[in-house]
Amino acid sequence: MILVVGLAIVSAVLLSRLMTTPLNSLRMGSKQIASGRLDQRIQVKGAPEFIELALDFNEMAAMLEASYRGLQAAYQHLFENANDAIIL
Repeated sequence: MILVVGLAIVSAVLLSRLMTTPLNSLRMGSKQIASGRLDQRIQVKGAPEFIELALDFNEMAAMLEASYRGLQAAYQHLFENANDAIIL
């Protein structure tokens, strides 16, 4: 009986690590992206669901980065071609 309980505890600890390690990577990576580091990409090993979620975050970050760069370029173009405009 003690052996069964011991195996259950060891199994629970191992299972929780299999879940928390990729989740922590996703959490840390998403915080970096949210803080403005749009070049951040998340690397996750583990279950296919975690890998797919990391790829989705990476795709989102890449799209945000491209959008931000496009806005920067448009602003720069507008600023450079605003000969008589008043910029506040």
